[in-house]
Amino acid sequence: MKSFLIVTLCISLSFSSAIFAQDGEGGGRSIKPIFDQATKYFSQGKFEQAVAIYNEILKVKKDNFAVYDARAAAYTRLGKYKEALADYKKALQLSTDNAYTQTYYFNCANIYYAAGNYERAIRGFSRAIKENPKYSLSYLNLGIAYDGLKKYDLAQKAYEKVIAIDPKNVSAHLRLGRLHHAANRFEEALKYYTKVIQLNPKEKEVYLFKADIYVQQKNLEATLPEYDSYLKIAPNDVKVWTMKASAKTGLGRIEEAIADYSQVIKLDAKNRPAFINRAKLNKQMNRLEDAIKDYSSAIKLYAGDIVPLMERGLLYRMTNKPNEAIIDFSKAIDLENTLSSAYYQRAMAQKTIGNLPSALQDFDRAISLDTKVADFYNNRGYVKIQLNKFVEAVKDFDEAIKLDKNFAYAFNNRALAKLRLEKANEALTDCKKSLEIDNKNASAYNNLGLIYQKLKNNTEAEKAFNKAIELAPTNTEYSQNLANFKEAIKNKE
Repeated sequence: MKSFLIVTLCISLSFSSAIFAQDGEGGGRSIKPIFDQATKYFSQGKFEQAVAIYNEILKVKKDNFAVYDARAAAYTRLGKYKEALADYKKALQLSTDNAYTQTYYFNCANIYYAAGNYERAIRGFSRAIKENPKYSLSYLNLGIAYDGLKKYDLAQKAYEKVIAIDPKNVSAHLRLGRLHHAANRFEEALKYYTKVIQLNPKEKEVYLFKADIYVQQKNLEATLPEYDSYLKIAPNDVKVWTMKASAKTGLGRIEEAIADYSQVIKLDAKNRPAFINRAKLNKQMNRLEDAIKDYSSAIKLYAGDIVPLMERGLLYRMTNKPNEAIIDFSKAIDLENTLSSAYYQRAMAQKTIGNLPSALQDFDRAISLDTKVADFYNNRGYVKIQLNKFVEAVKDFDEAIKLDKNFAYAFNNRALAKLRLEKANEALTDCKKSLEIDNKNASAYNNLGLIYQKLKNNTEAEKAFNKAIELAPTNTEYSQNLANFKEAIKNKE
């Protein structure tokens, strides 16, 4: 678990007025205002400027404890740890206050921690505790140092000691929560997180820690109040709006999830994942045009991502816009020319507009890239039927059925190809197998009618044509086949 040391840098300003009160006596100029200016620079984060002033002071006040102590603090903030340690040692030598010993060990331990020397830090904090066993911050930082060494049991004991001294110490409760959280002791972690919120409801990250536990417990409903509490403090946090939308998606509250992704987009109009996720949900709600718009926004933000191009292409196919689909699949292929699904989908769109040679080329390419997809063979076989390549078509349906023994459409299509090859009895076997697998396939009943008609079984043919029309009453091809069948019988009479 990553730790952040709580560093207390003791700039002993309480000493400064006493130390500098007599600086001006005897005609000398008081240097307290100069020291105060350095302190101001320090508080503003201008540590280099502060050090420069401390250096000037020490030229005339070489044995000034407060200046060494303050410069050590500034050096620490600048990452100049060797210089800081030397100054703290000098301050200790000059100090007339026994209490400073504890401060010295504490500050030096902070430096060792910052430098990554956790063992030395632990020794320093332990010595500080020996000097003042009631100083809770020493125990807190000791725990953090143990954390750095992954000695979590010792860290836990140190944090518990902090709470024994200071029951309202937010940092200790938070760190105990994080320790239990990392160890999957979720109920203990929740207890400490709840206490943190009681002590400081503005500690917003704790709400996310609680939510993370609920996610791991697969309790998405419980995450929502935590996200809401966080967003009351930070209403413009895109990350948390996204988490909330994801949770609602998982709960099936799709409209609410769409609203949350819309909020993300409102806050960040260039958030591609939000457009993509909202597009998926709009597709799920059958709002296909809205989904297309969202994918278009994602593509506009970055055109080098294959996924939204493929998804928009599929939506174009679903909304009977095959030419637009072909453009998207072609762009996807330009980005990744070994993506079998892109060739397959472009082939399907080419088939829709009747561009059969191009469709066949794309099916060939898709199969060359992936020989284990039954749909590829089935649809290529159907194109070959349309191109009157019936023997080749049968071979494709054979491959599809090898890959999927229960592929009803492949059996049905092979039946049609065999019928075209004047193999009506073999066609009948395949058609019956297709209906055995799926007895709601109107196309299979239509083909069954054609096969029985070929076999001169007029009673079964008529029954099959009627069943096809029952299952697909708006299909004009099936109705026409029945009409042609009846006309043929009438002409023979």
